Amino acid sequence: MKKRFLAVLTAVLLLLSLASCGGAKTVLLLDREGNAFAEYDGGLTVYEKQNAAYARYALTEAAERLAEPRGGDAEKGLALLARGGGEIRTAADPALMAAAAETDELYFADRGVPFALAVTDENARLAAVYSSSGETEPHYAGSAIKPLSVYAPGVESGAILWSATQEDSPVKQVMTPAGEEDWPVNGSGRYSYQQIPAAEALAQSLNTVAVKWLQRYGVTNAMDFLENSFGIDVSREREIAAQLSEDEVLANLALGYLQSGVTVCGMAGYYRVFADEGVYTPPLCVLSVVSGSGKQLYAAAPEPRQVLSPASAWVMNRMLKGVVDHGTGTAARIEGVDIVGKTGTSDGFDDNWFVGVTPRHTVAVWHGPSPAEGNRAAAAFNAFFHAAALPWDDAFTPCEEVTQAVYCTESGFRAGDNCPGVELGYYPADRVPALCPLH
Repeated sequence: MKKRFLAVLTAVLLLLSLASCGGAKTVLLLDREGNAFAEYDGGLTVYEKQNAAYARYALTEAAERLAEPRGGDAEKGLALLARGGGEIRTAADPALMAAAAETDELYFADRGVPFALAVTDENARLAAVYSSSGETEPHYAGSAIKPLSVYAPGVESGAILWSATQEDSPVKQVMTPAGEEDWPVNGSGRYSYQQIPAAEALAQSLNTVAVKWLQRYGVTNAMDFLENSFGIDVSREREIAAQLSEDEVLANLALGYLQSGVTVCGMAGYYRVFADEGVYTPPLCVLSVVSGSGKQLYAAAPEPRQVLSPASAWVMNRMLKGVVDHGTGTAARIEGVDIVGKTGTSDGFDDNWFVGVTPRHTVAVWHGPSPAEGNRAAAAFNAFFHAAALPWDDAFTPCEEVTQAVYCTESGFRAGDNCPGVELGYYPADRVPALCPLH
């Protein structure tokens, strides 16, 4: 992803240089209501600062799309924009952009904390892209990667069931300047040494269990899933695994330290699979490009693809509901609203995430270092939801191919009459656990 980001940035700079050479005409960037929010005529002018990141993203995307039918020749595609003028019509929602700026002011701006947010709507269009820096750089995902790299592909393969357990204990010892230490460390700094059901381990974001499930599912399988399903760049991880060992990329894949990083725009797209019955549609912000003479140069054509079965997507949806209801994302919870999502934090609170999903919107929130306050992304999601007045009365549609069953919390199997502790889980209809053999 980082290579693509740099290539796209280079393409935009090329566009700027082409236009500045002379003959440039004005290109208007329009929001979904048809109102101009920025223009380009050799230099990008944004009418309101809050729209800077969206304008840059849209200009880059338009340039890319115009280059595609020309064999990827960026110079030819970009020159059309630089010389022809016209309009770039986007999916930008001005109300959501204003709500993003309001959230920044409320939580981060006065503390000097970098903040970014992206929103996809039910059609996988980028309705908002906001960044306090005006850019949408990639960052480490932290534990926000776990549903994508470990749990979703594990559930899809059958390796992970809702109630299947792993012990919350260290995976190995690693050498540090202070000597040998247990690894990985949970966010709490503690280990329970208990068998923890997968759904609860995800809700509490246990690093130990995520790594063990990754080992069970397979490092190569996880890399294949990220790359083939979402186009996430794992080339560096493949190199490290081949040259050293798969152990060397466990943290990259299970704990969110992919070398390419992820962006808010990417995350807002990836997480929509948990609302859209396992269908991933790469998010887009440009709906069409029209030349100054009125000729349509490009019209968006979404490219949905099934990356999870509807049953797996619904099981994951309910797992992520636990994150919000009683796990690490409770600050995002809003009474009466069906919200699912996942938090993520990198070492030292350098990267802080919450990706929240509702039936109609997915909101990816990132903020930079704030060690004194910790991860405030879930709370910022909550504030954004209210500021944007997102729908309150929507509910996800259950999958008929998933059944609920009561399981034994000790064994992870379907509960019998004598099981001392029980909980309710969600399972693909053909993968309901056998009756508990312990009680």
